[in-house]
Amino acid sequence: GVDVVMVSGRSKRQLFGDARLLGFKNYIAEMGCQVVHNLGREVHLNAPGITENKSSIYKKIEESGAPHLLIDEYKGYFEYHTPWSKGRQCTHVFRGLIDLEEANRLLEKNGLDWLQVIDNGIIKRTGRLKKDIAEIHAYHILPKGAGKESGVRLDLKLRGCSKEEAMGLGDSLADMGLAKEVGIFFLMSNALSKHSQEVLEKLKQTENAFVTPLAMNLGFAQAAFELVKAKSE
Repeated sequence: GVDVVMVSGRSKRQLFGDARLLGFKNYIAEMGCQVVHNLGREVHLNAPGITENKSSIYKKIEESGAPHLLIDEYKGYFEYHTPWSKGRQCTHVFRGLIDLEEANRLLEKNGLDWLQVIDNGIIKRTGRLKKDIAEIHAYHILPKGAGKESGVRLDLKLRGCSKEEAMGLGDSLADMGLAKEVGIFFLMSNALSKHSQEVLEKLKQTENAFVTPLAMNLGFAQAAFELVKAKSE
């Protein structure tokens, strides 16, 4: 059989509802920081950069001052992604449009090199951001070493599966890291835009990554069809 595992920036509480509706049992929440099995009966924390007090990752990031450092630096271009930023246990989630490399250098410059900012893709325009922003992205602040790819790696290890037995699908720069943890990876075409140079560069460097002609759920259906077709040949 095939087990579909959602890998998302959403909280495990949000994914629990999605999983029940779709008939899934396992999911990876908060950008890979929580590997959840059996609808929450087992939760494995994935935060390699934190060696103590892993149960309060969200609070530790908040107390570091990193969120407000970036909000102040990119005023009008970076804000909490309310209401989805509430009720989280690991990552802090934002919306806006910033220079990712510059933001991570700013964290390092301020002694916060144990943290990282990750781009989780294009989202709908909302909030009080400046109107001249070309497109809105979701961003997460999380411990360095954590992420969707390390979450998938931990999940496969816990199950005793090899990466050749897994297929990945995604639609953002943050999802591209999954390619090295699975046998084959499909990127939905909606991940590509005029602000997606980093995504294009990653694609050039990733031999097992392919772009679906269609976007979002239709792209997912295309990839699933190719999997079924390959298994039947």
